Amino acid sequence: GHQNSQPAFLVRNVTLMGPPKLLKEKHLKCMLFSHGIKKPIILFNRPELLDKLLAHGDKPFHIVGNVVKNEWQGRTNIELLGIDIVIPREG
Repeated sequence: GHQNSQPAFLVRNVTLMGPPKLLKEKHLKCMLFSHGIKKPIILFNRPELLDKLLAHGDKPFHIVGNVVKNEWQGRTNIELLGIDIVIPREG
């Protein structure tokens, strides 16, 4: 029902396909690749993650997000709205 919180999903071992972009100085947009699928993701109001991702480079990391349905101009897409990233510890 409406009182239930939206489920969050953890996607493990994603990699960036190109550098992340900062939109309007506050939203982070990335193209991710995992398990043979590439998918765009946006993390609203998370500009502090830009430097963290740039420093991490092309190594895999995990991302937490909500799955949403986006309907626009007669097309429906399933998208992932990012909440946070998790950088695995090395060693």
